[in-house]
Amino acid sequence: MDKIITLNAFILYGIAILGIVSHAVKKWAMREIDYSVYAYFFTVDPRSTLVTVGTVLGTVIAAIGSGQIASPHIFADASVAFLAGYSFDSAIYPANSKGK
Repeated sequence: MDKIITLNAFILYGIAILGIVSHAVKKWAMREIDYSVYAYFFTVDPRSTLVTVGTVLGTVIAAIGSGQIASPHIFADASVAFLAGYSFDSAIYPANSKGK
């Protein structure tokens, strides 16, 4: 339990959230969505946002708790957290989220 409340753990949580946000920004920049990034998370489909954030944080917590993430490898761990956020957002949000 102590492992998931450390500074490194909170950094990894933040990096995972950054991965989620970067996927939304990419969709907006490529004109795959017709609305703002804010609307992507909070207006169009807030349930998908909750599922994505919960899944990503659960994944990071499980990785930290199992000992798979260790402090000496913080850059490798950060890339795993970022990619988890990016890929889960890509997988969970509907492909046809063009706007409502």
